[in-house]
Amino acid sequence: MKKEITIGIAEDHPLLRVGLVSALKPHKNIKILFDVSNGKELLENLKVIRPEIILLDIEMPIMRAQDVMQRINAKYPKIKIVIITAFFQKDYIIECFKLGAKAFLPKGDEVEKVLEVINIVHEKGIYIDTEISKVLTEELQNSNKKPSNLRLTKKELEVLNLICQGTKRKETAESLGVTLDTINYHMSNIMRKTNTDNVQSLIKYAIENKLINNA
Repeated sequence: MKKEITIGIAEDHPLLRVGLVSALKPHKNIKILFDVSNGKELLENLKVIRPEIILLDIEMPIMRAQDVMQRINAKYPKIKIVIITAFFQKDYIIECFKLGAKAFLPKGDEVEKVLEVINIVHEKGIYIDTEISKVLTEELQNSNKKPSNLRLTKKELEVLNLICQGTKRKETAESLGVTLDTINYHMSNIMRKTNTDNVQSLIKYAIENKLINNA
């Protein structure tokens, strides 16, 4: 008999969430501890109950999935996150794996595939299919070839442009519709990649390397 796996589900679309719960419930080795509609509810539930695996929708209201992942990894590093999404975009994939995602699942996958991924992540810690592998391999090859400034993500370039325009971090967060913690996270990555340690040196670097208005 397969070992029981506890999971939590965070999906904002009611029909998809109910469908996922209904599809997984009959399987005896899967125990659904909770299902919620947004990241805030997810974090509230994790204060009292912690599943081994979370199926996390990447596009939810109230909190970005990326912000939720940062908090989960900081407070509950043993929890494994499987992203469920209809948006298989390169930037999403790379960013989420950097934030600790263990697998990507397309919305609408057959329940057998969902179960397979859950079991593999539980047993081996990660699941990477052929398409995801291609994206990650390409990113690794590019990062080895390019200077650090060319590895800035689209979101990092957006943040950099606003900061270089004199926008405060709090205002930048409001402008991009994210939290201040997210902006601080991006700024930390930007400064690490550009080898700068303050805003003045970062602006100088951006000007010299023609990064402004490239987002």
